Amino acid sequence: MSVIPPKYRPILLAFIATIVLLLAFLLTASWLAKAPYASDRVFGKVRTGELWSPNARFIDDWYAVEALDDGTFIIGEPKSSQYNSSYLLAGQERALLIDAGSGERPASARSMRAVAESLTTKPVMLMLSHFHFDHTGDLDAFDGALVLATPELKARAEGGKVAIDASETLTGGRDLRILRWVAPGSRIELGGRAIEVRATPGHAHESASFVDHERRYVFAGDFLYQHLGGLVAFLPGSDVGVYADEIGKLLQATGKGYRYFGAHGVPEFDVAWAAKVHKAMRHLAVGTAEPVLGETYLAPGVPLRMHQQDQLLIYQPPLASAPMLFSWRGLGLLVGALVLITAIFWRLFRALGRSKSGV
Repeated sequence: MSVIPPKYRPILLAFIATIVLLLAFLLTASWLAKAPYASDRVFGKVRTGELWSPNARFIDDWYAVEALDDGTFIIGEPKSSQYNSSYLLAGQERALLIDAGSGERPASARSMRAVAESLTTKPVMLMLSHFHFDHTGDLDAFDGALVLATPELKARAEGGKVAIDASETLTGGRDLRILRWVAPGSRIELGGRAIEVRATPGHAHESASFVDHERRYVFAGDFLYQHLGGLVAFLPGSDVGVYADEIGKLLQATGKGYRYFGAHGVPEFDVAWAAKVHKAMRHLAVGTAEPVLGETYLAPGVPLRMHQQDQLLIYQPPLASAPMLFSWRGLGLLVGALVLITAIFWRLFRALGRSKSGV
């Protein structure tokens, strides 16, 4: 401290005190937050490495497959940290693969593209349910992908690619080569089979869900699933208000008689679970829910607002909503708060310094 000029010492002390105060707050909150489930129980009825259904079978040391019918396959990764599932939908002329794998497969294992092509003789097209890293693992194994034609994504396209930034992958930026734009609400024709693509933001702004109305299947990615320690609404692009609205629209378009499939844990869940999530999201959106402090293994050590209803868990950011937290306005408010706290400490330490020098 002696090398710091006296007039700058109160500023340095104020900055250090602000950081210590924030760390103390986070550590205390993290200590108070209790994980609702142990990490080996977040997948519901299965454990890591186990098969989710008696109809599923391992096809090698990493992948497992279940045929829902003669053209619809769950491609699971039971040994992945988040128990991922991708889906292959084949028609008479071509096939659609939903998601490119977790990215956790051993180097010796086949790519998600190779596995999909081993299950059908039709050419395989890829489309992502959203851009998070655990759904884009083998993206580079494909020549390109179908991309949801939202105004925001179309505005970002350049040179036949969309640059996905680190906040969207949650790891590092990468390029998504555009094979073809798909308008929300339109159908992908596979030859005797049509798949409706719905824009379903809420978990992420680019989230898409896929509906086969003829066979009554809904493939919802991370927009809807059961277990995995809770639904995520604390990331960039998350918004519980939008989430609630989009679940309601999806339920109106599907509902009873449809089978629902998510991207994590036991793949299939029923309409009652989707309706339960919808109701909870609505309560969160209008402020009638009462979340408590909680923690999920997806963000260990981070205190989050957790809404719990029996086995249903929904996580939100602490103190502010995700749209506020991950915005320039939110960042400005945070910086302003830090400056204010630092200024208070600065005045305090400067006053203490003056009192000491006057003694």
